[in-house]
Amino acid sequence: MSEVTGHKKRRESKMGATYFRAVGAVFWKDALSSMRSPEALVVMVVFSLLTLLIYQFTFGLESEVGADVGAGILWTTMAFAGVLGFYQAMAGEREQGCLDGLRLAPLDRSAVFFGKWLGGLVHLGLVASLLIPAMAIFFSLDLFNWEVAVIILLFSIGYAALGTLLATMTMQSGARELLLPVLLLAPAFPLVLAGTQSTQALVSGASWSSIQAWIRLLVACDAIFLSVAWMTYDRLLME
Repeated sequence: MSEVTGHKKRRESKMGATYFRAVGAVFWKDALSSMRSPEALVVMVVFSLLTLLIYQFTFGLESEVGADVGAGILWTTMAFAGVLGFYQAMAGEREQGCLDGLRLAPLDRSAVFFGKWLGGLVHLGLVASLLIPAMAIFFSLDLFNWEVAVIILLFSIGYAALGTLLATMTMQSGARELLLPVLLLAPAFPLVLAGTQSTQALVSGASWSSIQAWIRLLVACDAIFLSVAWMTYDRLLME
């Protein structure tokens, strides 16, 4: 009996290791593709910086903006930059035929999702790492603290999951350029709202404990979006 139990545990351990290797392989493939053709990241970065310039010069904002305006600028820029990044990444996969190879590969389709989700997470993190210093330069808004970093991470986890799922859903549509932002921004609203409100409170001098309701909302959204994507990605990828 102990022999059978030990064999079962070794088999489960081997299956788990194979699954994580598949996730890593998909992520590494996307990372190499991004380094060779970094259109998605370039589009996100350029859009983000242009958006800040538009706010700064077109709307005549002062050199130092309030917490509410600054938080709104940060999170709307992150949300729209993410839309462009998700679309550009999946468009490249479709044009190069990579998704056909992933469909034929002998691996769990959820591993494909998690590999691509990690890629989206890294892209959002890179954009945020450029936006934070830019906000300090353009608007004299100090966002260099661990609380804001945690909020950005929690936002990015859920937004990357939702963006990866919906970008895959719309990639076969002829109107995917229009469908993706419409489908993505509505369910992502709680993430943007929680990010905006919690950042605004922190910049205004509130403590970490006072924004726990918004943090719980971010965590709940992350759990829901990751769970839904994990359960449905197999069917979406094969259609």
